[in-house]
Amino acid sequence: MAALVPRDAPDPDSDRRFAERPFPLLEPAGLSGERYRGGYGVRDPGSVTTSLGLIFGPWDPFVSVPRLAISVGSRFPIDVTDPKAPLLLHAHLVSRREELLHRPRRRELATLGRAQVEIEGELVELDALRRRDRWLGRGRWKQYTVEVHAIGVEPEAVRLRVTDQLPAR
Repeated sequence: MAALVPRDAPDPDSDRRFAERPFPLLEPAGLSGERYRGGYGVRDPGSVTTSLGLIFGPWDPFVSVPRLAISVGSRFPIDVTDPKAPLLLHAHLVSRREELLHRPRRRELATLGRAQVEIEGELVELDALRRRDRWLGRGRWKQYTVEVHAIGVEPEAVRLRVTDQLPAR
């Protein structure tokens, strides 16, 4: 059986980007359960890897159980502090699939703030968008940009460490 796959779609199981690891991979300390390769970002599709991500918790972001998606890279295309960020990143912060089909009303948009997470024992400041029990934070750690997308996990509970273990999928 053949299937159509979009060109340059992330296929972390067959892609060498995770094996070559141009960026450190971060995992939450003490979190057990489901883990997945979350994908990667590229500049000039297929050439330069700009980020790698791992997901801890269910693959599906439209759930009500704790979930963390952590990406590390050189940069991300949309800055959290961009005035248009609450609208552009709205899909990361909705809790139901049907919300994706409707343009959010102003009162439904995320609020901008700050968050602190611990990475390798160091407190790192993140610019954060928050909506209900979900938040998306980005900041600098060492020479890297780190993005944390959390569902049901508060920033002060996030303690990350570098990992060499790759999830099987």
